[in-house]
Amino acid sequence: MLKTNTNNNFDFLRMVFAVFVMITHSCPLSGAPECDFLCSISDVQIGFSYLGLIGFFTISGFLISKSILRSKSLINYFWNRILRIYPALIVVLCLTVILAPIIYSNESVNYLSNRDVWTYIPNNLFIYKLQSGIEGVFENNPLKHVINSSLWTLCFEFTLYILAALLFIFKRSRASIILAIATFIFFSVSDLYFSKYFANELFLKVNSKILIELGVYFIGGSCLALIEFEKYNKKKTVAILSLAILLISLYFHKFYYFKHLLIPIIIFLGFSSTKYINDVKNRIGDISYGVYIYGFPVQQTLQHFFKLNSTSLMIYSIFVSLMFGFLSWHLIEKNALKLKQLDLELSYQKIKSLFSSK
Repeated sequence: MLKTNTNNNFDFLRMVFAVFVMITHSCPLSGAPECDFLCSISDVQIGFSYLGLIGFFTISGFLISKSILRSKSLINYFWNRILRIYPALIVVLCLTVILAPIIYSNESVNYLSNRDVWTYIPNNLFIYKLQSGIEGVFENNPLKHVINSSLWTLCFEFTLYILAALLFIFKRSRASIILAIATFIFFSVSDLYFSKYFANELFLKVNSKILIELGVYFIGGSCLALIEFEKYNKKKTVAILSLAILLISLYFHKFYYFKHLLIPIIIFLGFSSTKYINDVKNRIGDISYGVYIYGFPVQQTLQHFFKLNSTSLMIYSIFVSLMFGFLSWHLIEKNALKLKQLDLELSYQKIKSLFSSK
């Protein structure tokens, strides 16, 4: 059974990646050009939000693959995934609907008579039917009506959870490694050279182009988990060489063709153990998911009341969102994850035997 060493930088990195997304969002939400500082100095080759998202998906692919190898069954695997996503999501959606009347400004339609109010929670709980906002909320913001655009990634994340579940069939075998590497090659080549042919929706409004673009990082992280990259003696050399190639590619404006080399760098940084940040979960908790799902509505709310420039919005919203992430982890997420101890497979078998005996 594979276990991930908990004395690492993964929790800190995920928190940083959530902040990266907020840095980019501060630009369009304040009415400034969307290109952030990293986007500018790289000549629009990469931005903070892109780096944040691929960081999330790379680490997720790595850790989820480890989780599959530890899972007793697919039932327990999906139960754990649901516990990680839904409790905090339910709370942020409910808080949104409860607090939105404070900033509602559609005088022609009463808040409770607005159809968007009643569809907001169910549509977003069914993560494949995202409703980004309520008409009349943030009416005077640069980005009107949008409450939480960050939630769009959840359907892609969960779709990749489903794809990763195939590893359960082949777990602890060489076939799982072959399957993961073959899938990574397909996604990588498709992303680099054939993305224009994957612009259609597959099912439940999942855009195939975006699924491949984000999936290549998820599956890349999965591949490194399956080959146990953390035990490879030359992993530091691989990371340094990858970084050198990426910097050269940025200089020559060829980053797009080498961007997947970020995968071993991210995993190497995650498995490194840096003093003071390798135990961030013990110090403040695993707050990255909370920061991510609260960041956008926090930024929109601050912009509604204070009309900030991009720099001020970035600074204040990051501070407030870190507090919301802290509260979300300690009040909701940490307690919900205790339900992982439930053996749903055993419960299912007991119920099945009960009915079959009748």
